[in-house]
Amino acid sequence: MLLKIESVTKKFGGLSAVSDVSLEVEQGTILGLIGPNGAGKTTLFNCINGTLAITEGKIIFDGVDISSKKSYEIAKLGIARSYQIVQPFGNMTTLQNAMVGGFCKTKIYKEAEEIALRSLELVHLDHKKDIIAKHLNLGERKKLEIAKALSTQPKLLLLDEVMAGLTPIEVQEMVRIIHSINASGVTLIIIEHIMEAIMSLSKRIIVLNFGKKIMEGSPEDVSNSQQVIEAYFGVEEEELDA
Repeated sequence: MLLKIESVTKKFGGLSAVSDVSLEVEQGTILGLIGPNGAGKTTLFNCINGTLAITEGKIIFDGVDISSKKSYEIAKLGIARSYQIVQPFGNMTTLQNAMVGGFCKTKIYKEAEEIALRSLELVHLDHKKDIIAKHLNLGERKKLEIAKALSTQPKLLLLDEVMAGLTPIEVQEMVRIIHSINASGVTLIIIEHIMEAIMSLSKRIIVLNFGKKIMEGSPEDVSNSQQVIEAYFGVEEEELDA
């Protein structure tokens, strides 16, 4: 088991943003993480990669307890993530942006450059390597965000709504890119609101609502769940058909 989360809770004052969540992620898989806005999905990502300290519970990654480790220590162990709001270093080239991640594993410039080029190739952005990042469009910036994370050479990649704002054609390309990343040996957990994409990518999906895990199952089971429908729409299934 690559990642094991045991009864993790994250509180802000008296509010539990994540409440008693447990899950397991096998190496080589793609796990979908869905839920309404405010369900605690991004907070859980922040707990996994060490941006936020958990209040209770335990997180085990590749046999190591990372519950109290710092984010840079967790990155060196092999967890990387993207962010909802892409913020490249605007005055640096696409390649230089990707190289920032490469320096997580090496201090040698040439090696970091080679790592970054491979990452850009994987996300179909190597042809823009010499372009200043602020001149990239949204879809290209999303790809660069992933490339920066890939350049840390992760075992586990957390993708947070990388398809938000993309056109249908760009979404289809991103789905292919994610499959390629997975095929290269990287395990993924994906937060996404585009249901067609998340259902096609994930073999297993976990649903959060109000910080709690309300369901775990196959895409088909999740899409047919009355509990999930109510969590998203706040109505009974019969009312949806009315």
